[in-house]
Amino acid sequence: MRTDLPQAIRLADYAPPAFLIDEVHLDFSLEPRTTRVKARLKVRRSGDGDTALVLDGVRLKLLGVTLDGQRLSANQYAVTPETLTVPDVPDAFVLETEVEIDPQGNTALEGVSESLRHIPGQPVGQQHRTGRQAQSQARDAGQCS
Repeated sequence: MRTDLPQAIRLADYAPPAFLIDEVHLDFSLEPRTTRVKARLKVRRSGDGDTALVLDGVRLKLLGVTLDGQRLSANQYAVTPETLTVPDVPDAFVLETEVEIDPQGNTALEGVSESLRHIPGQPVGQQHRTGRQAQSQARDAGQCS
């Protein structure tokens, strides 16, 4: 559950991640009302072999999940307003997801927002290009259509 108050993280509570992500490929389709993001993650287990993969994501509409090239049905994963959980994953795999984001409805200014037009993970202080400029540059480099 998200709160507006910061939560203390104590060293005693730290646990190494159950999975490591070796490669990330993102494909953005930026539009004012709807942005689609396709993600391709190369993942490997680093912890207990029985642990499910849990990914965080807020205000995302999940459109599809693929594990090692096989599209998963809705009963093969669990989605909450803040997480995607995929149980029974192998020790190394490729996970592909497609989500839809509402940039105009993002008033928390997290991820892709209409007012800042920035790419998720880019610090607010480093937003020197608009989303359209980034899309244009990616198109010129042959990275998106």
